[in-house]
Amino acid sequence: MSVEIRGSRRSRSGQATPEFALVAFALLVLLLGIVEISRLLSASEVLSAAARAGGRVAATTLSGARDAAVTTSVQTAAASYFAPANLSVSVSSVTDASGQPVVTVTVTGKLALLFANWIAGNTTLNGKPAMSVTRSATFRDEMVAL
Repeated sequence: MSVEIRGSRRSRSGQATPEFALVAFALLVLLLGIVEISRLLSASEVLSAAARAGGRVAATTLSGARDAAVTTSVQTAAASYFAPANLSVSVSSVTDASGQPVVTVTVTGKLALLFANWIAGNTTLNGKPAMSVTRSATFRDEMVAL
């Protein structure tokens, strides 16, 4: 014989709504975090490709015209994610440990964050939280090696 307690159904009938609200909020935060991290990883790959493109130009350009040519090449390669004002490009020429002349292109870009504002700390871009991403590429300086 089963005995049903009165009122037990009524007390549990609204329990799904707050549980759903808690779970939905947690899943939404997780989804937005995944989107933001994916954007940062994609921007990092774009900057890596831009640094390599700039490095190839730097390795095959005479030092007098090198900086302008590298900057133009990097800005063109990174245009899908970064405005030219949000990019910083530096070119340095040194001799490595084996005596070979090398040129290093370092690219830093600022990317505005969409959701994860707590990641950025104090870095801003046009008043919005932003993240700085830096990549570099080193090539043998073919113009000095000749």
